[in-house]
Amino acid sequence: MRIDFAGATRRTEGRALKASINLTMNSTHLRRTINAAVADLGHKTKECKESVLIREGYFVGRQFRFENVRAIWFAEEEVVKLYGDDGRLMRTLMVAEGPVELKRAA
Repeated sequence: MRIDFAGATRRTEGRALKASINLTMNSTHLRRTINAAVADLGHKTKECKESVLIREGYFVGRQFRFENVRAIWFAEEEVVKLYGDDGRLMRTLMVAEGPVELKRAA
């Protein structure tokens, strides 16, 4: 897969498949949405460890680890799934892209 801000392309069985990954997802909006969902479940949001998820060499999303909660953003599906420490699915969120402010350099 070659990541190029317009999308991601993956070669499978000689065909190029266009993934519907929104690579311009506003990171701040995503973090705020996840923090709100974690807080809504009654968990602390102060400490969060974030990591990029790669599967077979391809970008697939991000993981956010909180105390007792793990949130995974699946980029292709534009879905966040929140799991408890026991691995139980606690909530699924559809993540709508938030507004992105573009500022002109001086």
